[in-house]
Amino acid sequence: KKLSTAELTNVGAVLGTPLYMSPEQCRGEKLTNQSDIYALGVIAYQMLSGKTPFSGDFKQVMDSHKESAPPDLEAKKIPKKVKQVIRATLAKYPAERPPTAQAFAAELRAQSEGISVLFRRALEIYSKHLPKFLLLSTILYLPLAIFTAVQIAVEFFAVDQPVFAARSLIAFIVFFVNLFCGSLLFGTTTWLVTQIMAYPLKPVTLRPAFNEARKKWKKLVWASLLSGVLTIGGLALCLLPGIYLWVVWALATPVVMMENLRGFAALKRSKILAKRSPRTVLATILMMFMIPVITSFFITYSAKSIVGDLSGESLPPAANVQNTEDISGENVVNDGNSQMNDEKKDNVSISIGVDKNVEIKDGRRKMDKGQRVRYAFRQALTQIFYLPITILFVSFFSIVVSLLYLKTRQVGGESMQDLLEKFKFSDETQSNWQKRIRERIQQSGKLTSKL
Repeated sequence: KKLSTAELTNVGAVLGTPLYMSPEQCRGEKLTNQSDIYALGVIAYQMLSGKTPFSGDFKQVMDSHKESAPPDLEAKKIPKKVKQVIRATLAKYPAERPPTAQAFAAELRAQSEGISVLFRRALEIYSKHLPKFLLLSTILYLPLAIFTAVQIAVEFFAVDQPVFAARSLIAFIVFFVNLFCGSLLFGTTTWLVTQIMAYPLKPVTLRPAFNEARKKWKKLVWASLLSGVLTIGGLALCLLPGIYLWVVWALATPVVMMENLRGFAALKRSKILAKRSPRTVLATILMMFMIPVITSFFITYSAKSIVGDLSGESLPPAANVQNTEDISGENVVNDGNSQMNDEKKDNVSISIGVDKNVEIKDGRRKMDKGQRVRYAFRQALTQIFYLPITILFVSFFSIVVSLLYLKTRQVGGESMQDLLEKFKFSDETQSNWQKRIRERIQQSGKLTSKL
């Protein structure tokens, strides 16, 4: 009678190399996939430290596998979380080990990759598919570009008319349009990055990602709006709660796109993922915040310099003059060093820096028309320069967040199979794709047969 391979090792029999045997194998119990995971953990332990967890004669090693906890892994420059993953594979009970070898490998890989590896991989993807990602971000940020143009037009209109209400309304609309465009971009990019990671040789096409984003745009916008408004509220009340909410909800948009959750369910799932790698998420969030702030500072300063050079005038000292706006929408300049008697406050003309013949009334110096034109021109230059740079940065950071979402899933030992199911293609599509790959290989000279 022919025996199956499952019957070759009988319960109660002890067969194997003691150094790599699992506790249940040493006890002669039934073996499972987790028994092999234990052996993989011993091998990983040995590769990093140069020795196995237990040593000695046959009986000592087997008793140690059954009863003793493995000694701490002594290896320099190995992240603490990597050591914890390996220690989990050496658990005495099979249920406490990673469920599969694939889950163990994914978790080990994710924990070994820090923020630098994450950004390097994002840069590789971005540079390789730069035209696609720039086209994607340009299309999705077109509404923001339109409202930015409206905002610039309002600034020039404000030269002759007080339009404080219109300015506030446009700024309010621009904020929500920014959230709308950002949610669609981050969701669509997550779809593309997951496809690239799953099928690196398949050509990247935007149409399937656009179609998926079109189906889920309401969920994407609602999750982004919910997390954005609550985070801003937290930042306004106290800085630390706002940063905490920003970190734990940073992955809400990828969750909506890939797991089809909505609202608070997506935020809850994002919190679970973010807590698996909080330092990496925090570092990513800080860079997403600091880089645009620093860039905005330099763009604003450059715009001021350009306007000053074009007008042939120097900029006023920043320590003495501040540009503000009164409730009527008129541009005014407050001078902290201005000390005048009540009799001299009305209708007095003075000259400081670029502010010539500035009328002081009620303790405030109002801009003349030339200054308001220069102010509007400076605002327009700032917006014109900042918009394309914003699109460039947001496009790159959307890739970083997508990779961070995949990393946190791997850290939890979650299977990627449910994500891969979303990228199944028809036989005709696969055939055409494989044909193109084969033609490229043939053209390169690496394949000569046309079988």
